[in-house]
Amino acid sequence: MNTCMGIEYVLVRKEENNAEFKERTKLWSQDDLKNVYGIVAFDGGESIMPLYKGSHYFVMASNGETFDNVSEKFGAHVNMSKVRAKFVCTEIEDQPVSGQKVVSFAPVISGSEENKSFAKYTPSGNLQMYISYETQASEFFEEGQEYYIDFTKAE
Repeated sequence: MNTCMGIEYVLVRKEENNAEFKERTKLWSQDDLKNVYGIVAFDGGESIMPLYKGSHYFVMASNGETFDNVSEKFGAHVNMSKVRAKFVCTEIEDQPVSGQKVVSFAPVISGSEENKSFAKYTPSGNLQMYISYETQASEFFEEGQEYYIDFTKAE
């Protein structure tokens, strides 16, 4: 048990404590767990935040200083290469005059345990893309389908 700004939390890494990891995630589907290497449980175990492979997580003090890096370790090197969000496609609007589709997304807010965790940290927002009919991407998205969005810095 750890304490951060008065909130108790438990860090459970799958490789270090597989039995506890399985117990705390028993209601999650295999698909939900596919890229999860650990969890942080808080609120007496009622809230669980999944830790995704390739993403990075830090416990912060109220003054903004990092006092614990709970990211998955790749040897001695940790590379913060992306931020992951999970959105649902809310609308696809055809615009034949301009030859494009307008695809709208909102953060997930309910459903799976994974969605509840994403909702806790990205509870609002929106994304809209204008996609030309001339690309296969115009047929990729489906209303109601959930998508991961990975943000990486452009070089």
